[in-house]
Amino acid sequence: MTEGNQSPARDVEPDLFPVRKRSSFRRRLWWSVPLGLGIGVAFSLTFLRDYRPWYQASAVLAVNADSGALRPPGGLTRGVRHVILSDAISEAVLSHPTIANSPMLSDPETAKENLAMYLSVDPGDDGSVMSLRFIDYDRTASAAVCNLIAEEYLERCIQFDRKRFSTLKQLLESEITLLKERLEEQQQRVVDLSRESPEPSAKLQFATDDLERTQVLLAKLTDRMAQVHAEAKSGNSVQLVSRAVAPPHPLNGFPTNKIVTAMTIGLIIPQLMGLAWGTRRRPIW
Repeated sequence: MTEGNQSPARDVEPDLFPVRKRSSFRRRLWWSVPLGLGIGVAFSLTFLRDYRPWYQASAVLAVNADSGALRPPGGLTRGVRHVILSDAISEAVLSHPTIANSPMLSDPETAKENLAMYLSVDPGDDGSVMSLRFIDYDRTASAAVCNLIAEEYLERCIQFDRKRFSTLKQLLESEITLLKERLEEQQQRVVDLSRESPEPSAKLQFATDDLERTQVLLAKLTDRMAQVHAEAKSGNSVQLVSRAVAPPHPLNGFPTNKIVTAMTIGLIIPQLMGLAWGTRRRPIW
């Protein structure tokens, strides 16, 4: 190639337009790391701002086998939520001074709605055990409210047991009194028939059979009355097996993974920005 046809780029000294590689990882550290930390902290603060720990406390109740109570049809939990959320129990719970320390129930306008929302009743394996659970932002309040609900429910069970025993005793006493009167009449009839005819007769046989049936029925009712008295003395049909304690850990753990992810993304973004800018050429005049 002749001198006239020689390319101008080849005539220029290579030092006239030096290339500065500003996209180097090491050269970006002084600004990318602080910027990445700032972005990561900003992302993390959004998670921390919305994070509130939820604590769930649990109290266990069970059928008192010593009281002679049987497992209710459908399990112990059947209808419990309806009973607890009834005005009789819910108003007693929400009017208790303990509620003032509960973030979930301290507002009277939303207290009843939150009580229904954050209360759960879980059955046991055989239906004779159940767990009352309550969720709150405060660990101590969750246990206190859970125990308060359990105590109010047990108080209603005690009242029901007393009424049931009282009604049952009245019915048994009435039946026993009638049977005793009938037994006296039948005994007198057997005596009268025996005097009228010393020989066995159909009337005497029928009267004797009626007397024996009445004696058997009276014995059964007398035994049942004794059982009722024993059940009334042995305790309530439902008992508190274990009280709720303040849970040590929240249901929703601290968002560590989200914060780590946010910090990682924050550190990566400046690096991607640096790669997008690429290299920049600066002419030297």
